[in-house]
Amino acid sequence: MAVPEVQTASVPAIIHCFASRMVGRDAAPSAVWLPQTGEMRTAPDAVAAVHRQVISVHQPGFAWFARMNAIAPLLSAHILDSYVDGAGLLEARLSGSLPLARLAGRRPAWAS
Repeated sequence: MAVPEVQTASVPAIIHCFASRMVGRDAAPSAVWLPQTGEMRTAPDAVAAVHRQVISVHQPGFAWFARMNAIAPLLSAHILDSYVDGAGLLEARLSGSLPLARLAGRRPAWAS
């Protein structure tokens, strides 16, 4: 992603030089957000779902959020799947508050 040109006439040359070296010409984002829609397959039906995912650019990591209608129209399932700082988390909640499932852990040392 290219950084747009900025009017630099009012910026002192030493500041402009420092900023150019620190940021560079092509500053990369630190994260990418991906909106998604789709279906979650459950036997035997499919349930419509809305997903959001954020992916870290500079170090391994992501967070994936999903929300789908559950048994009744007023009940929804909220799912979080993430990997941050070497730790994974998968969590499911009914209507965003009642815990249904939770798995968490770190990558084992032997897997490094």
